Amino acid sequence: MNASLQKPLAIAALACLWAFFAASAHADEAMTGDRLVRQLWGSLQQGNYDGVEAMLAPAFQSVHEGGVRDREQEIAYLRGMKVNEYSLGNIVATGGDSLYVVSYRLTLKGSLNGRPLVINGAPRLSVFAREGGVWRWTAHANLAGRR
Repeated sequence: MNASLQKPLAIAALACLWAFFAASAHADEAMTGDRLVRQLWGSLQQGNYDGVEAMLAPAFQSVHEGGVRDREQEIAYLRGMKVNEYSLGNIVATGGDSLYVVSYRLTLKGSLNGRPLVINGAPRLSVFAREGGVWRWTAHANLAGRR
């Protein structure tokens, strides 16, 4: 190969590799955030409240139309929820090694403390942090009300 072409080809190859790994990292980021939020709502649908409770960080905090809840208040709230059907859409995850911020839209049919609960594409924001190698649900924002 012509020596004058080796350097430009090597630079082009490195640029392609960098682009590939950057795209792969972004895909992994979205996949991990997606997996965490789906695991959370799947556990709620299965009635696995102990699993959800174990996922909540000690410093957990959520904000809803009715105010702010700490970890214990959120656990009590979630234990009153029955999820019959749900779907998640428009999932956007950012983060990395130890923190994921995930925004999404939640559609849900179920009940809350025995009363019908219907949520139609309401925006949500969940934050997950890795503590001691375990992912914890650290914060949550409910950006639209329920019917």
